Amino acid sequence: MADRSACRRLQCNVVVDWGVWSRAERDTCREEARAAGARVVLCFLDVPFDALWDRVSRRNAELPVGTFDISRADLLRWSELFEPPTAEEMALYDRQTHPAITAVT
Repeated sequence: MADRSACRRLQCNVVVDWGVWSRAERDTCREEARAAGARVVLCFLDVPFDALWDRVSRRNAELPVGTFDISRADLLRWSELFEPPTAEEMALYDRQTHPAITAVT
């Protein structure tokens, strides 16, 4: 995890938004954050595949130069690799107390 001591010293929120597609990856992030003395909240939005594809299609329609296109087949393959958190896993995290995030969960 990035500079844990700086985050702790600053007492700021940190958002991890990269490849935590598996339970094992999320466990590692959670354990490292807890070892640094942080509260750890997992925000997971269970978005239906068709809604994801709609958003990706709109993204694809307005791609900046040099940005790769994501096909429906790519998105489907990647969605099959993702391990959604179970209720058991969610119970390992701290309860969300920020009103803006609580409203979408």
